[in-house]
Amino acid sequence: MLGFNDLLNLFSTDIEWNTHKAAVFRYSHGFCYFHAIERLPKIDAQKLIGVRENYELLENNTRNFCENSPAANALLWGARGCGKSSIVKAVCYEYANKYPNLRVLEVESKDIAILPLLFDCMRLLREYKFIVFCDDLTFNANTSTYHGLKSTLDGSMEQQAENILIYATSNLRHLMPEKADLNMLHTQDSIHEVLALSDRFPLQIGFYDNGQKEYLEILEHLIREENSDLSQEMITCIMQEIKQDSLNFATKIGNRNPRTAKSYYTLNHARILNFIKTKNSQ
Repeated sequence: MLGFNDLLNLFSTDIEWNTHKAAVFRYSHGFCYFHAIERLPKIDAQKLIGVRENYELLENNTRNFCENSPAANALLWGARGCGKSSIVKAVCYEYANKYPNLRVLEVESKDIAILPLLFDCMRLLREYKFIVFCDDLTFNANTSTYHGLKSTLDGSMEQQAENILIYATSNLRHLMPEKADLNMLHTQDSIHEVLALSDRFPLQIGFYDNGQKEYLEILEHLIREENSDLSQEMITCIMQEIKQDSLNFATKIGNRNPRTAKSYYTLNHARILNFIKTKNSQ
């Protein structure tokens, strides 16, 4: 069984925190290690179309955290593919490069039961500030892994660590499916506990499916980004050419989020280039 001293030794030896800005914690069948991330993914905040306000909320919270002002654990929830993870990555990239003592530790949602031990390790490295990133966090009524997260948020006698924040994303507002089995009393108790868990994130940022206008704006931005020399007239012609087809594609996928727009652009990249070539030759 993995003990605290074992984990602390790995935390201190697997990663050279003075040279690495981020790491991923991996745990499977009693074996674990910390994988150093050589470079955080570079995501330009200016390219996050339609979610600028959400980005600014998380950015302000992160700035406060780095500057020792009041900051809160954050839950980014909403429809899939709307940019929740991208916003966290964009903020972490910007501020890890701006503040030398900021570090990012990614923990898979299946491993959050071990969060209390990880927090104890991070508490000891007071010279650093840690953002713990948990992506795609979801529970059901029959799991108990959420207890680890609950105790790290505010369920412990110990005061919350001033050098640690949790940023979590979820497709579900309350971290669990709305249609749950309510046949057993203990199941109901578990559901209430999980529902209360989401309330322990003071900063909650909601994401919603884009409308037609926003979806087409994202698609236009993708085209303009890769073809910066195109005139506005040409961009307009391209959008007229692909508008209905791109909307039909989104309907088949089931949403009009940034991920869908990017998928459409990738799949139709050659077609768009051919259209540009044809128009230029006329």
